Amino acid sequence: MKLHSAMTGDLTAGAPPADVGSIVSAGRVRTLFQPIVDLESGAVVGYEPLSRGPSGPLEAPDLLFAAAREADLLQELDELCRATRWAPPGRPGSVIR
Repeated sequence: MKLHSAMTGDLTAGAPPADVGSIVSAGRVRTLFQPIVDLESGAVVGYEPLSRGPSGPLEAPDLLFAAAREADLLQELDELCRATRWAPPGRPGSVIR
């Protein structure tokens, strides 16, 4: 099976390490909350926080974290993501870690 070049290339191609530095220093990570639903009752029992970069080449988490690793900013990015992981106000359930 032949994979498309986008699937086999460098994950950080087109995204210089400096970009991830500005994302981290400016706190430009956003967190989306995926509802966790009880299959029997249909009730939302919690949320899974999913971190994303800003729109652009580092929006996808795999690309964002690969660029952070390459720029030696993985710990800083991880701390930023942890700081934004709390459940949105007014929603039932809790954050699932």
